[in-house]
Amino acid sequence: MINEKLFYVYILECENGNYYTGYTDDIIRRFNAHKTGAKTGAKFTKSFKPSRIAAAWKISGGKGPAMKVEHFIKKQRRAIKQNFIDNPQTLKDEFLKKQKNVSQIDIAALLQTEMIKPETAAVKD
Repeated sequence: MINEKLFYVYILECENGNYYTGYTDDIIRRFNAHKTGAKTGAKFTKSFKPSRIAAAWKISGGKGPAMKVEHFIKKQRRAIKQNFIDNPQTLKDEFLKKQKNVSQIDIAALLQTEMIKPETAAVKD
């Protein structure tokens, strides 16, 4: 894991109240792509614009582990996702409890002071 690129897994809250989960190596650039409907944004967020970054986690170990965490979140019911948003530290516990062979993955919830604020990341309309 030497010099592995740092990735983020995030949950966006969209204007219609739905959640969108994704991963990236540059969370501000990715949020702006979703917000503006750029070609690199997701099909879902082109229809349902994100209003804020509800939660985000730093994932060490490269792209593969970030994709595993993203997939894990996407499989969860809305109530579980809401719990991850309200209590970001619980994602790591739940992920490690339900997954096998993931000891090399480190999941660190972004603290409120580290959280990217929508007004910081959002593009002015």
